[in-house]
Amino acid sequence: MNSKNAAIIIILFFSLVLNISVSSLSSQLFAAEVPYTIVQKWQIGDGLSVPESILFDGTDNILYVSNINGLRPDGNGNFFISDWQGKTSLVMASGQIHTLLDTTASKVNSADLEYIISRKLLLIPTFFDNRIVAYQIK
Repeated sequence: MNSKNAAIIIILFFSLVLNISVSSLSSQLFAAEVPYTIVQKWQIGDGLSVPESILFDGTDNILYVSNINGLRPDGNGNFFISDWQGKTSLVMASGQIHTLLDTTASKVNSADLEYIISRKLLLIPTFFDNRIVAYQIK
């Protein structure tokens, strides 16, 4: 992984990401005066040089920082995530992370992802490879 693009990812409850409005995010982020504690470090690089997303949960005072491009629920309480370098993982509700696909060595970057729950179909558009790859999830 390119250390410039590495970031700290704090994972407690991914469902919170879907329950917080974007409009209240900025006011909560700058109004909070609560000291923060890193609860879980998923990846650490040279700092937050290029974070993809920052989200603040004002209820629990949690700051989520990530380089995750794709984030989609699997319909069972888990989430598929992808990063720009080409790694796709399944984050379980328990917090366990399972790498499903890693195309970093072949330099096939993933632009994002989509998951069609009814078909159990994971779609990953590649960035420079100019195609969409589909995976049937069992």
